[in-house]
Amino acid sequence: MPDITPASFREIHRLRVDLESRLIQAAALRATEDELEGLAGLHARFQEACARQDDGMMAAGNADFHAMLATMADLPLTANILHNLWTRIGPLYALARTAPPARPPGMPHPHDALIAALRAHDPDAATRALIGDADYARSWIEPLLSQGAGQDGP
Repeated sequence: MPDITPASFREIHRLRVDLESRLIQAAALRATEDELEGLAGLHARFQEACARQDDGMMAAGNADFHAMLATMADLPLTANILHNLWTRIGPLYALARTAPPARPPGMPHPHDALIAALRAHDPDAATRALIGDADYARSWIEPLLSQGAGQDGP
């Protein structure tokens, strides 16, 4: 796994949000019902893994969900750049070996708002939902990384 400092995690996170926002906006404008059903199925499998607290399947399910979002946009160059960022940052999610913080009962996962925005073909709402999802992930990964790193690096 690449050595990632808290500072590089923040930089990669910002780049991820910038690139994935572009992809989400394009996907919102062109998503088909079949694609949305496939995305909802991936999210359901991700939620099942969360309920079982299956760390490996949670990481894989989240990666599959976001990969499908990138594919739906039909912007292969941007998707490839994002994939390269995920290659650097994705292992942190899997190696954290801790589930995201529990949400209160009935509180939807950020993916739910993202799927709803895509169904509405609303690029602005989709972008807001993506930012919410990314910030949610950052909120539990970044402190773990800071604890393990001990310092911020260059």
